[in-house]
Amino acid sequence: MSEETANITPYVHLLDGRAPDEVMRTTPTALNALLARFTAEEITTRPSPDKWSLRELLCHMADCEIAWAWRLRQVYGESNPTLQSFEQDPWARAYDGVRYTTEAALTTWRTVRMWNLALVETFSAEDKARPAMHPSAGPITLWTLVEIAAGHDLHHLAGLEKRAAARQQ
Repeated sequence: MSEETANITPYVHLLDGRAPDEVMRTTPTALNALLARFTAEEITTRPSPDKWSLRELLCHMADCEIAWAWRLRQVYGESNPTLQSFEQDPWARAYDGVRYTTEAALTTWRTVRMWNLALVETFSAEDKARPAMHPSAGPITLWTLVEIAAGHDLHHLAGLEKRAAARQQ
């Protein structure tokens, strides 16, 4: 990836040289350890009216993993596709309901993550270089999508760590 693309591609800078597939592989364990530091009430309570609860954050992570599942397969199977953007806020309106439980979000995220990793682990060097057009970053590769997903993990793990540290003060 060019330096210019790295500067406008979301979350990739958070990898700081780490292998994105390894980050994706280790995120479930890190996420479990962080969530264990919160009570059930803390997981479902918003820290402020404009911030998601941890349950809502997990719903968001599940939605993103589903979106990446499609994007990964689209780039893997099509010739230079144009990816569709998505807006998280309209999707998040549904998180307020009781149907989007913490358990359902975690189960969905973990299941789709494992499915995505199974695909990622098959990528050859040629596959990783498959091109696509990202709606905001412009031309990217299949591997850049993996980097974005891994960076997104790191972004949210850091936020969870910050919340956990703040509650201990």
